[in-house]
Amino acid sequence: MQGRVTPRVLGMMLVALSLTGCMSNARREIEADRVKAHAEPLDLNGPKGEPVAHIGTDGSLVVGDQAVALDAAQRAATLAYREAALKVVDVSMIGAEKYVRTAVPRFLFDSMLHMGTDGGARSMDKGVGKMVRSPRFCDALATMRQKQGAMVAEVPRLLAYTHVKAADIEDCRGGRR
Repeated sequence: MQGRVTPRVLGMMLVALSLTGCMSNARREIEADRVKAHAEPLDLNGPKGEPVAHIGTDGSLVVGDQAVALDAAQRAATLAYREAALKVVDVSMIGAEKYVRTAVPRFLFDSMLHMGTDGGARSMDKGVGKMVRSPRFCDALATMRQKQGAMVAEVPRLLAYTHVKAADIEDCRGGRR
């Protein structure tokens, strides 16, 4: 058998080659979405029945269709929250791009190694878990929560639009998120 390429290995190699183009496209789309997120207003969803709020790229605030007048401190707080939220998006999307680059080859290798078991799927699940619980992600989430609190202190009307809790940070750092 030495020196021969089995049909299974050849098939996996062909799949890997065909997926390479797909992975490049996926990485480009992820990066385009990340750039787009920075250029558009940040949407904040409140409880059912509340209109969507939007924080503009300049820190301005619109709730529903109505612009909300903000003083300089309030605008600075909404802008700081927007930047912190986008940092979470950046860390997530950069992690997703790195994962796309490595996940498929790892999945194919693990699938070949484990021959028909779900070893490849387990490997992918572990990788996703590590990405979501990375110290970088958890730190970005903690900063977002801190900026969220500062924003609500300046603009109490946005309390209904906050979703990151202390327990979320604890779960992330404890590997439960």
